[in-house]
Amino acid sequence: MEARNQEDTALDLEFEATEADDEPMMLDECALRIDFEPSHRRIKDLFSDYKSRDLDPRPGFQRGYIWDRVRASNLIESVLLQVPIPHIYTAEEDDGREVVIDGQQRLLTFFGDIDGIFPDDQRPFKLSGLQIRKNLNHKSFTDLDPETRRAFERYTISIIKISRYSNPDVRFEIFHRLNTSSMSLSEQELRNCLFRGPFNELLRELATMDEFQHCLGTNGIVRRMADREIVLRFLAFYDRTYLHYPGRMKHFLNREMEERRALTEPQAEDFRNAFKKAVELSWTVFGQQSFRRFVKGDAHNPNGHWERPLNKARYDVIMWAFAHYEKRQIIACKESIREELLHLLTTDEAFLEAIISTTAAPGRVRTRFETWRQALERIVTLPKHEPRGFSLQRKAALFQRCQTCALCHQRIEELDDAEVDPVEEYWRGGRTIPENARLAHRFCNRSRRPPSR
Repeated sequence: MEARNQEDTALDLEFEATEADDEPMMLDECALRIDFEPSHRRIKDLFSDYKSRDLDPRPGFQRGYIWDRVRASNLIESVLLQVPIPHIYTAEEDDGREVVIDGQQRLLTFFGDIDGIFPDDQRPFKLSGLQIRKNLNHKSFTDLDPETRRAFERYTISIIKISRYSNPDVRFEIFHRLNTSSMSLSEQELRNCLFRGPFNELLRELATMDEFQHCLGTNGIVRRMADREIVLRFLAFYDRTYLHYPGRMKHFLNREMEERRALTEPQAEDFRNAFKKAVELSWTVFGQQSFRRFVKGDAHNPNGHWERPLNKARYDVIMWAFAHYEKRQIIACKESIREELLHLLTTDEAFLEAIISTTAAPGRVRTRFETWRQALERIVTLPKHEPRGFSLQRKAALFQRCQTCALCHQRIEELDDAEVDPVEEYWRGGRTIPENARLAHRFCNRSRRPPSR
């Protein structure tokens, strides 16, 4: 019941539509092999494996049992009428145990019936709504006569087990094809099932960090494990770097979980520290806009704005870069770093295309990482002399005094959309003082012709 309530109150994360995998899976014929082991097993034997924990019908998913009592009762009735039911698919773990990939609801119904506990609310399980065996309505498993109980326990089910030796990427694709119900699992929920272990637990731990939740704009459980997936994205790029990104995000993330599933504590601590530092710096520099994209205005409306959906590509580059600096280095330059990112998002077409592209092609991934890495490196290593631009504090003071664009004379809606336009240009000797400053929309300031010399 607790898992169901958590799912009902969970939050959705909204992402911009980016990074569809358009690269084909490049595996040789041997690697493409997948081993299936079909068998027929009695409900009684499956229940015994379930009790001994050799069979896990619900491998760590947040959402719980979704059938109502009538639907569950009809399945029990079908078994008693000897009606064939579809195959159930399982996957073999490295230790020989099995996890259920397709057929979770059916098996939980069988096991709940024998236990006498309805899986959804943990109340007594009594059959209801039966139209053929009406005499069984309102009866629990122990209320049935011995012959009926034996018939139920001896009913055989076709089980198809996917061997542990099958290629993990192919296994993942097979899971996707089997996962066709109205409540189909997300890719991260499938990974949660396939790659259980210390690394998977670390993803769960890091996703609950308060600072991370603040950056995402959430404060509780997130649906479909979307928060865990973007934690995984950070760890994969931190661990492998963008230089080893193969061109298929799904493969990239699957490989990280496969190879790091038995994470050691020293490795976990390194990942934990890197993630924590990157998140804290993201919040310090960008606050609630940490992983969102700023869009500049246009000729119709010069006001720019922050997009509501999260942008995974921006998240990747910001987090990865911050993980490679000391906190003191970033905090000392945080105003310049914020302004530089706004500048790139509104003026650098190649960077913007790499951020908003709907493909995960290696070239675009490398472009956005390299562009931001070089920009951040320039800022952090810049000699500390008189700035060639106005500080955020000075810009905020100007904005508080007057929110009118000096160029189009319309209202500037938010501080991040304002650029300080010097009255006398720097190259003519203009100084970085309030008397030499006026505000303009980013769009207006960037759209006008450069002054003639």
